[in-house]
Order: sequence, then structure tokens, then C-alpha cells
Amino acid sequence: MIEIQNLRLEQEGEWTRLIADISSDVKREDSETTMWVAVKNEHKDMLSAENYNAFMFLPLYMSMYYQTDLRIHGYVSKMLWRNLQKYVQSIILDFKDGLKRIKIVPDGFREVSRQGTVNGTGVSCGIDSLQTIYDNYVVEQDPEYRLGALFMFNCGWHGKISDPNTFKTFLERCEKNRKACDEMGLPLIEVDSNLHAFLPKLSDQISYFKLYTCAFAMEGALRRYYISSSYSYRDSIEYGAQSRNRDWSEFGDATALPLMHSERMELVSDGCQYTRTQKTERIADWSIAQKYLNVCCRKNAIDNCSVCQKCVRTLLALEAAGKLEQFADVFDLDAYKKISYNQKCVVVHRRNSKEDGFRRDIYRFFRKKGVALPTPAEAELCLAKNKIIGVFKKS
Repeated sequence: MIEIQNLRLEQEGEWTRLIADISSDVKREDSETTMWVAVKNEHKDMLSAENYNAFMFLPLYMSMYYQTDLRIHGYVSKMLWRNLQKYVQSIILDFKDGLKRIKIVPDGFREVSRQGTVNGTGVSCGIDSLQTIYDNYVVEQDPEYRLGALFMFNCGWHGKISDPNTFKTFLERCEKNRKACDEMGLPLIEVDSNLHAFLPKLSDQISYFKLYTCAFAMEGALRRYYISSSYSYRDSIEYGAQSRNRDWSEFGDATALPLMHSERMELVSDGCQYTRTQKTERIADWSIAQKYLNVCCRKNAIDNCSVCQKCVRTLLALEAAGKLEQFADVFDLDAYKKISYNQKCVVVHRRNSKEDGFRRDIYRFFRKKGVALPTPAEAELCLAKNKIIGVFKKS
């Protein structure tokens, strides 16, 4: 059994932690005795130690992984508990092999006393992130749903917890994105944690459960937290099954998130109503995107490399939309143009692939915009030539 207890707030330097003790009678892959989420002291009132809602998400997945029940020595939301116990576990079991349905056993049920009023979302400044901000802050004018704060979580996306550069990278990215937040007039709230110490080998299988934990740690202040989706609803239907055992956000996020709410707070999967190219075109004329868009997938990257997979697929969409030059300040367009023909050939080659939704989307977007692509024959010739050159370089 995994046990969570002794929920409390502790101040350490400039940070205040919401912290709970964690123990188990099964052998775990970590040696942690506590699980915690922290904010700067000026934001400590956002944290709520009234119930254990935040510490049901990641421990639930851990318990299913270790095939043991979860005992919570405290109160949780009855609505959230029922949904996790009855419905969400079924989605998780469909997602990953080798898990087991478990029991979540709390002391009882209680909501936090405060009703949060803030709507928040993450600010990575990627396509998904900026589209969520654009839709729910620039376009949205209803104060009940409009964004009031932006967040950056240190729970795994910036590197391993054992790597001393991880926290440094997190802070550097915070400072870079703070400029965008300041320009939009929204506060940036940094959130640190030790959540990436748990099940570190699972990566994208577990990452979103850490995100849910961070968001719910601030249930006393947040009313709604928008989580930017990577897949559209159509993509989730067409390609979701291919993400089994690999990427929870692509497989189950849109399905499970409507169930992950308490009487006080909800998580919202945002962006599923668009394809990736639609999102790119939607924010392409927004000055914030033109100045701060950051999509690079290189390890510890602070700026766009302009040649990695995520940079290229973004630049291809911008080129098809006729918006490439507007992003000269955040991409090295010369570096991209040197490889763009080869990348277009890959798009054409993969246009009918049932395993590559993003490239199919780009292919359709080029056709919709009437922008020329290499012919299938040209693409085959180019890729064959590149393969031969690669063989000679290796020999």
C-alpha cells in the first residue's frame, strides 16, 4: 500500500511548499519520503492544505503501476474521488499495459473552504500554449472564463531532478517567458516540485499526472486550469490508440480531463477544437507569438534551433500560411530554408501515413492554401538520394 499523510505548508527560503509524507510497503523506483509542490512566498496563499486532492493524481498512477492500494490519511473531494475511482482508472488501464485497478481509501470527504476565482494556464510559449492564451485571454472577454494568471511548472519538462542544470533551465525559461507575460499584463507564477523524482523512466506516460498535481495544489485560488492539448479531437480518435504505452496526453487527456474536477475546481482540455496547423495560423498575426514563440525540442534549449522536428513542422505551417517572414526574430530562417525542401519531401512521402498525424495535417494545410509541394515522384527521388548519401557518409 502507498500511504499519503501529514499534509502541511512549510516555508524554505523564498519558497513555500505544500508537502505530504509518502511511504509504502512495496519497493519503489524512488527513495523519496515526501511529495511536494512549491510557489514563491508572495503566492503562498494560493496553496491549500485543507484536503489531499492534489495528492491523488500522481499517487493514483503510482499505485496502479506498483499494483497496490492508495491510502490517504485525510480528506478529499467526494466528486473527484468518485471519478478517479470509478471512471478515470478505466481510461488509464486502457492506456498502459501492466497496471492494476486499485482502491483509493481516504479518511473522508471535504472540500476546500475557499472558492477560487482565478483561471490559469501554462506558458511554455509553444504553439499549443500560445493558442490557449490567445483564445482565453485575447479573444475571451467573459471574466468567468478569461485567464487571470500564467504558470510555469518544474515537474519534469525541464530535465531530470538529479541534474543540477534542470532547475537552472527552469529559471532561465521562466525569465524568458516572463517578458511575454509582462507584455500581456498577466502575472507569471513559478511552481517548483519534486514530482519528477517519481517513476522517472515513464516520461510522457506520467508527465501530465504531475501537471494535474501542480494545478490542484492551488485549488484554493484556482477556479479553472486550462491544459493545452497537442491533439485535435479528430487526431485523438484517429491516432490516440497508437499512443498507448507512450503518451498519455495524446491518448487520454481529452477523455479523462472532464472527469478530473472537484466541486471547487476543474481542469479543461483546451485546443482539441483545432488541428496544429489551425492553431499556428490562428496566432500567426499576434505580436506576442511573433516575438516569443518557442517550440524547440532540443534538450535544455532556450531558443529555437529552427531545424529540429518541432521547429520544422511549425515553420512549414507558417510557410504554407504565408507568415514565415513575420517570425524572423524567433527562428533562423536561413537555416530552415536549407532543409525545407527535404522536409517537404518527407511530408509528401508520409502524407497517407496512419502513424503521422502532424505531417498529414501539414500536407492538407499546404493543399488548402494552394501552396506547391514536391510531387510524389520528386519526393521519392529526393529521399532515395539522401539515403544513398547517408550510406556513403557512414562508410
